[in-house]
Amino acid sequence: MLFDKLNIFLYLIVSSVLHETGHITACLIFKNKPKIKVSLFGIKLYDYPTEINKKLVVLLSGPIVNIILILISYFCFLNKEFSLNIYVFMCVNAVILIFNSLPIQFLDGGHILTIFCSND
Repeated sequence: MLFDKLNIFLYLIVSSVLHETGHITACLIFKNKPKIKVSLFGIKLYDYPTEINKKLVVLLSGPIVNIILILISYFCFLNKEFSLNIYVFMCVNAVILIFNSLPIQFLDGGHILTIFCSND
């Protein structure tokens, strides 16, 4: 996009892909091959592990990736390597982290809330 001088769209795509890569990596660690559906509304993973502890690890792994990216950006700021691009990248990851933590059914926070509220 020509008008996006802060590269927000690029950082959003990169951060979202890394977020989903965290989920996929956790699934693969548990020897579970997830099905991936890419649509206009985002990326959706199917076939999470069925055990609750493993499912929680998979659900939390995406937000953990965003936390790690925020921390890396922040430490670059502390080391005087700060630029506007690093700040924007940090903010994009914070927004993704907060948004995905909302207790809405199709987001990570909603799935986690469902696990804690279920009687299983």
